[in-house]
Amino acid sequence: MYYCEADPDSKLTIHRGGPDGPILATGETCKASEGCTEIFLHDSNTEMKIHHEYHHLPFTHNKSFFTYKDKQYHWKDHTELIDDASREVVGKFHATWLEGTGHKIGTLEVMDEGMQDLVVVTAIVVQERSDERTLAVTKSFEMVSDNH
Repeated sequence: MYYCEADPDSKLTIHRGGPDGPILATGETCKASEGCTEIFLHDSNTEMKIHHEYHHLPFTHNKSFFTYKDKQYHWKDHTELIDDASREVVGKFHATWLEGTGHKIGTLEVMDEGMQDLVVVTAIVVQERSDERTLAVTKSFEMVSDNH
C-alpha cells in the first residue's frame, strides 16, 4: 500500500503504507522547466525528472518520460509504462469500469517486482500532474466564460 499527499504548493510526498509510513519519494514542480516534475527517491537516494507532454489533438496520447539508472522510460497516457530500449511494458494501469477515462480508481500491474516502487511513484506523479493540469485548464476556461 502507498499513500500520497499533495500540499498547496504542489509538493508531493509518497509514503510506503499509510500516511504515517516511511517516505518513499517526494516530488516538486521544476522551477526551471515547465511541464517537469523533480522526484527524489529516498530509498535509493536518486533524483530524476519526469517531463510531461500534453497533446491537444484528438486521438493522440499524452506522454510522460524519464530516465532511471541510465534507462529511458515513458508513460503512455496513464495506462502503460514502457521501457524505451526494449519496448517492453513495465507497468500497466487498468481503470475500473466505474471510473471510465478518469484514471483514478483501478489496479496497477507491475511486470517486474524489482521495479514496483518506481512504477508506483511515477504512476502517482503522472496522475497528480495530469489532475493539476486539468484543474488549471478548467479554471482558466471558467474565467474566460465568466467574462463573456
